[in-house]
Amino acid sequence: MAKNKLLFRTPREGFRLRPGTTRIVTENHHHDHHHHHHKDEDQNNDNNNNNNNNNNQRNRGIDVRKYRTIRVNADNRFTSVSSVVFSLVIIENGRRVGILERFRLAPGETFSRTFNVPGEFLEIRAHALRKRNCRNNRRRDTIDVSVFGHK
Repeated sequence: MAKNKLLFRTPREGFRLRPGTTRIVTENHHHDHHHHHHKDEDQNNDNNNNNNNNNNQRNRGIDVRKYRTIRVNADNRFTSVSSVVFSLVIIENGRRVGILERFRLAPGETFSRTFNVPGEFLEIRAHALRKRNCRNNRRRDTIDVSVFGHK
């Protein structure tokens, strides 16, 4: 019997966004090499080695090539201040070729769905919607995402 394999999970403390911003949830997801957390240093290296494949490797998303189906689970925590729109982006040959699914979660809402594997890689983007009367700029939205593969 085939087993589900955890392919990606946000940190235990969640993934945080400022209202009105978009972030790639899977951006720092490395599968076959070690993690870098030196943002400025990485930025400089990327600029200097633009023809280098490393740049592509880092931002290509979750490798789903070995799986027939994937299950995407997401939630927007109760403590969040705004709704978050999630986009599941299909990546083929290093290019974004389409949106597999787009969904919106209000604070406290969850999402779980199974998909046939659409391409080589999956990128997950999150956009925190800006609240009209939100004067407190320190408030954040916190989301959790996990992706499982099934052969």
